Amino acid sequence: MRVHQSRRSWRPHAVKRVHIPKAGNRAKLRPLGIPVLMDRCHQGRVRHALEPEWEARFEPRSYGFRPGRSCQDAIQAIYMTSKGPTAKRVWALDADLASAFDRIDHDRLIGALGSFPAREMIRDWLKAGVFEKGKGFAPTQEGTPQAVWSVPCYSTSRCTGWSKPPGSAT
Repeated sequence: MRVHQSRRSWRPHAVKRVHIPKAGNRAKLRPLGIPVLMDRCHQGRVRHALEPEWEARFEPRSYGFRPGRSCQDAIQAIYMTSKGPTAKRVWALDADLASAFDRIDHDRLIGALGSFPAREMIRDWLKAGVFEKGKGFAPTQEGTPQAVWSVPCYSTSRCTGWSKPPGSAT
């Protein structure tokens, strides 16, 4: 109840940045942004409002960051598409876009939202900044911390169209 009542007076807080080891290379660290609980609650409400519309836009063969889809679903789809001697596709793209979250253009993300009522809330989250132990506060001009609600939707929306073979109309 308090989250609902606080929407009008709400102001975002900077996310807390922590670094965790990367899965493939434990020597490298990956930054995560941890929002305060109140921001996380508001972000969840916004995600639940946006997700159905964005899901309708995403390609059926897209599996990243999608509700009800998993890595195992993607592996099965690749296997089913590329098995047998008459398979039309025998390759798959597995990409890790370096610093993809660091380079997200705020204006482009906000523009992709159209007339969504919570656009200003989202803009405020993007500009709220980051607090890191030992470094203090840093404003954010571009990018979004990993582990924040907007990353999955936005990342998947930017990859729409990639599942089509080059030169394909379908």
